[in-house]
Formats: sequence, C-alpha cells, structure tokens
Amino acid sequence: MYCFLVGNHIVVVHAFIKKTRQTPDSDLKIARRRIKELRHG
Repeated sequence: MYCFLVGNHIVVVHAFIKKTRQTPDSDLKIARRRIKELRHG
C-alpha cells in the first residue's frame, strides 16, 4: 500500500496483494504516477 499525508488527510494512492519480497515495478509506477497527478493536478 502506498499512501501519504495531505494536511490532515491520509491519501491511499495504490494498494495490492504482495506475493513476493520485491515490489513489482508496475505497482511502483502506478503509485508514482498517481502521486504526481495529485501534486500537480
């Protein structure tokens, strides 16, 4: 799960079921893209 704090709110940008020790690159890309969209509109 990827989330961050905006003021007094916690925003969850991506959640997934992790089946291995390493986080898949596709899930990292999704979370980063959504964070960028929220920051820059």
